[in-house]
Amino acid sequence: MYKKEKAPIQYFKSIVKPESFCDTVESIFYSAFLIKEGVLAAKESKISDDQYAAFIEPQDPEEIAKCQEKKRKSKRRNNNEHSDSEENSEDEDADEGEEDEESSSSHQSILSFCMNDWKAWTIN
Repeated sequence: MYKKEKAPIQYFKSIVKPESFCDTVESIFYSAFLIKEGVLAAKESKISDDQYAAFIEPQDPEEIAKCQEKKRKSKRRNNNEHSDSEENSEDEDADEGEEDEESSSSHQSILSFCMNDWKAWTIN
């Protein structure tokens, strides 16, 4: 869908599979993973005076690389926390500012729905 339009696409239009509840759940799972990994970006945009919708779009390769590097640093930092070495403490201090930046820009959401909700989505 994105390749054809070259614009962000509405999240629900891209993940809802009208023929299969299970495929819809699978699409939600995959999209959540891709957003978490930084491959997709999710954002909310105004679509009318009083309505907002969720949109997704692919991240550019530079943003993906930045996101993956942050995750590697965070993983190394977490592994080093168990060590009593002074050298590891200095590395943690150096990366702490970056962690604050990352945590302030990341959000989590829970999408709770049932088959009746899915049926309503497929009608609209």
